[in-house]
Amino acid sequence: MTLPPPAPPPGNKKKNEPKPKAPEVDPWDGVLGEQEQDAIPPDLARKLLDLNPALREAGEDTMRMVERSRKQASAQATAAQTGAAPIAATTAIPKSTRIIDALADVKAALDRDEKRVDAEIKKLQAEKSALKPAVLDRFCRWLSEHDPDLRSPVTQQALEDEKAYLTKIGFSVKGYIAAQRKGAK
Repeated sequence: MTLPPPAPPPGNKKKNEPKPKAPEVDPWDGVLGEQEQDAIPPDLARKLLDLNPALREAGEDTMRMVERSRKQASAQATAAQTGAAPIAATTAIPKSTRIIDALADVKAALDRDEKRVDAEIKKLQAEKSALKPAVLDRFCRWLSEHDPDLRSPVTQQALEDEKAYLTKIGFSVKGYIAAQRKGAK
């Protein structure tokens, strides 16, 4: 009976061993045409909207989300290609030759950018304030389907363990029971 030759020790490669080849280009890569690879597909956008109904209530729809994703992906690709971040209007040098005009230009640009940022902040704050009620509603619906009377010892323990978080999203046993009574009538 002959034994196979011993295996070489790990980490020692043979000198004449060929280097691994680079992966070949997949012929299916171009099938989607000009669709951005970094943009989210519509089915994923639909799932995201299903998971977060507050976005849909805020007027967000699947195609708007996909289009926004495509724009962000192309802007990131453009910024990566140029190697520079987009310059805000407030940092651009005024083209005026007189100081009074230059000051007016800078002042107008700052006012315009501040209004834009304030509007974005207001929109984000509205979106943030809609998150907790949506999560609370989703949790209460789950609870009413799985343990509506809160009888399970596991439910009781979980509610006790997560009391700080549940208070943060606005959940209380008293409020839940009151809502259950209202729904029963």
